Amino acid sequence: PFSSFSFSSDLEQVDQLLAEKTTGGLRMVDGISLLGMLQLPVYIRRALQKETEIFTFANPPESLGQGIMAKSH
Repeated sequence: PFSSFSFSSDLEQVDQLLAEKTTGGLRMVDGISLLGMLQLPVYIRRALQKETEIFTFANPPESLGQGIMAKSH
């Protein structure tokens, strides 16, 4: 299963895993491109760094509003 793999940011190791776990090679994906796809954009990383409040089911964020489920049809 996929969940048995651990994440690695070592490009050579990612390239090796892609070669071992795929058939015929990938034309558009290698270690560098795969790791790039898995990264959050800088504006999201910066926003997360500034965030200090912890949300739980008991303490959900209030700024999100009621959502579409609260609307009456």
